[in-house]
Parts: sequence; structure tokens; C-alpha cells
Amino acid sequence: MVRLASIILILILCVSLGGPILAAQPMEYRLGDRTLSYGAWGADVFELQLRLRELGYSLAADGHFGSETRRVVTAFQLAYGLRPDGIAGPATLAALQSLRSTFTYVVQPGDSLWAIARRFGVSMEEIVRLNNLPDRPLWVGDRLILPARPVYRVQPGDTLWEIARRFGTTVEELAELNGIADPSRIRAGSELRLPAGALPAGGF
Repeated sequence: MVRLASIILILILCVSLGGPILAAQPMEYRLGDRTLSYGAWGADVFELQLRLRELGYSLAADGHFGSETRRVVTAFQLAYGLRPDGIAGPATLAALQSLRSTFTYVVQPGDSLWAIARRFGVSMEEIVRLNNLPDRPLWVGDRLILPARPVYRVQPGDTLWEIARRFGTTVEELAELNGIADPSRIRAGSELRLPAGALPAGGF
């Protein structure tokens, strides 16, 4: 009771003296300002989700670091040889910020829009949208902007079958996406393109 009276007295004095009563303002974080983990909220979480979506991962961009975001962050970490802890710390954020969401492809002899879309695991409609293509066939030397896709760095002891199983895809799809003639032979340290939105099967 005494404590409550003291608080009321302080408030009365502040008002009578014209002193402002300041409410704590929420801090607006930008991506990279802090480590992000399960339960975090904010504009930086929203930006993280947008970056992951640009790379082809499927998740909602709502500013909340929930179980879906943790699972996708873990998938990204696995794909880029990072510790798969589901936490967007300095190493994960640095890897994410170093990536480009698109890359440039120069049309080669024999290429078609259908063949390029199939090779890089993207739809023809998306290629047309990104490049505002004219209504004509592709010409050799044309430069196309294509969306970047997640990749996985092959680890010692990996097999294509194990990688396909881990990311919920097939050996055939990985082999076709990466131009692998012999699926039984992959080299540690090489990078494999993954299908858009590939996530580790089984979840985290």
C-alpha cells in the first residue's frame, strides 16, 4: 500500500512539473543486428523470410520465427554446409546475405525456353516474367535473368540417393537438374542444385 502511494506521488509530481512520461519504444531491428531463433518477432525476421523465399524456399513471411521458419533455416544451413541448428546467427546470416537471388544465363546454340526452364528447375512463365521477353524465339547470346536455387555442398561419404532422400526428392531429378551422367559418382566438395523449396524430409 505504501509502495503504491509512492508511485502515485511520483506520477503526480511528474505531471505537475511538466515532465514527460515516456513509454518504452520497441526497437526496430534490421537483418544482421541480432541472432534470430525460435520465438523471435520483428522486421528482421520478416526480411529473413523474404530472403529465403527469394531463394526458392516455401514459407510464410509474417515476421514470426516459428517452427516453419526454423525448419527452412535448417534446410538452408544443410544446403550450404553450415551447422544445422535452426538459428540464424552470424555465419548463417553472412551466407544468406552473400547470395544473389538471381543469376544471368547466356543462351547457347540449341537452347529453347522449355529446355532452359527444365534444366534450371523453373517455370517458363517465371523466366518470361523476370525478363519481359519479346514475342519471338530466343537468340543465341541473349542474356536471361534466372532465379537462383538452393544448392547442397557434397560431403565425404554422401551418395546421390542419400541426398535425394534427405531433401525429399529423387535421384533422377537431382541428376537431371545437375547434368550428372553417372548418379553413382559424385565428388565431395562439389555443389548440387536442389529443386526449388527443397526441405529436409522428416522436418526439424
